[in-house]
Amino acid sequence: MRLLCVLCVLSVLAAAPSRAADEQARAVVRQWVEAGVKVKSLEIDFVQERRLRSLRQPLTKPGKIWFQRPGSFRWQIGDPPAIIAVSKPGGDLAVIESKEKRFRVWTADELAAEAASGKGHGFAMAGSSFPASLESFERQFEIVSARETAEAGVWDLHLDLRDRKAGIFVKEIVFTIQPADGALRKFDVIMRDGSVQTTRITSVKKNGAIPPGVFAPDVSGYESPRK
Repeated sequence: MRLLCVLCVLSVLAAAPSRAADEQARAVVRQWVEAGVKVKSLEIDFVQERRLRSLRQPLTKPGKIWFQRPGSFRWQIGDPPAIIAVSKPGGDLAVIESKEKRFRVWTADELAAEAASGKGHGFAMAGSSFPASLESFERQFEIVSARETAEAGVWDLHLDLRDRKAGIFVKEIVFTIQPADGALRKFDVIMRDGSVQTTRITSVKKNGAIPPGVFAPDVSGYESPRK
């Protein structure tokens, strides 16, 4: 679903700074993307935090990501991993639930249909932080603004989802990026109910060899339920 950005143009002079800010933000994202595509593989450790209004302390889980161009991706959460999502070039995504001994393969067309009907599970966002181009990034996100943080060379990138139905629940997404080397420091998903999910990158290994089995997990004995 696509979020509509309503631009209130009061005068030519008032509109000009908005266009300049837009172009600056896009230039920051373009630099980040162009630096990132030079990295051929990544092995990332992260911590996912979920902050709820009803809890004093955030809920935290460790996770791991492997990424290899042109499009092999594995994301897992928990130790041992409770959920694993794996995709390969072509768009199919396998989602494995370890505890339930269950897995399902989603095709690119199925993911698009689920998202369009509002029944999606968010799987289509897997790997969105490794865009192949500025254009592919903008097909998923609307770039709202980019602001340099107190740490020189590190920027907060404020985004809206272009998926309207997802936007009913998601208020804003913020990527903290390092454009010069294509690094992602963290990202926040800010929900309209006041909860915030933050993924903090804790370690990154670039351009290392990734065993093929990482992208082909063993699902022997797992059930594959039909829709």
